[in-house]
Amino acid sequence: MLRFAAVGAVNTVAYVLLYTALRPPAGPQAADAPALPACALAGTSPGRPTASARRVPAQGSETLTARARRS
Repeated sequence: MLRFAAVGAVNTVAYVLLYTALRPPAGPQAADAPALPACALAGTSPGRPTASARRVPAQGSETLTARARRS
């Protein structure tokens, strides 16, 4: 969870820096157009292993896949 938060914090700082650098020459909307998607894509890759980590089911519980295989 700490890694996920760190990725978010670094991503936010990167967005602010990129937006701040692009805003004076381009204006607010034109600065936001490349800054937001670039930071969203850059923040997705490092956060993916944490966000989509496989959880071990509690003892005695079944996953939907296991139930589907039995039927």
